[in-house]
Amino acid sequence: MLLERFACCISHLRRFAENVIPLIQKITKNIAFLLDLQTDQKQLTSEKMLEAASAFQKDFPHFIFS
Repeated sequence: MLLERFACCISHLRRFAENVIPLIQKITKNIAFLLDLQTDQKQLTSEKMLEAASAFQKDFPHFIFS
């Protein structure tokens, strides 16, 4: 009887794993996508800040950023 219960538990775990693995794959893909978006956004922000600093430096050449 114990062996039958153990086999039943293993069967349930296998079915559970079969359902969970695709979900974990989707979550992982979504996380990677969001990280890419965040990286792109940070790069754009950095570029805009550099452009703004450059424009400011042209208008105020004696001002020193520190």
